[in-house]
Amino acid sequence: MHAVKLSQDFKIEIPRELRERLELKPEQEVYLFERDGQIHIVRNRIEELFGIARGIEWKENYRDRNDRY
Repeated sequence: MHAVKLSQDFKIEIPRELRERLELKPEQEVYLFERDGQIHIVRNRIEELFGIARGIEWKENYRDRNDRY
């Protein structure tokens, strides 16, 4: 966990270690959301992830709806 301070105009700086690990770039757009009183930062909107599994072949040994309780 990293501690950061809000500046006078409510800006924060993401620590270098996190920027490098997450491969964040200058001017890159990130998204903030609040849940249960906590602020979360994400790189991708969920809409950008739709279709990422397209083209993957279904195997017969994968679970099916009949496996659910």
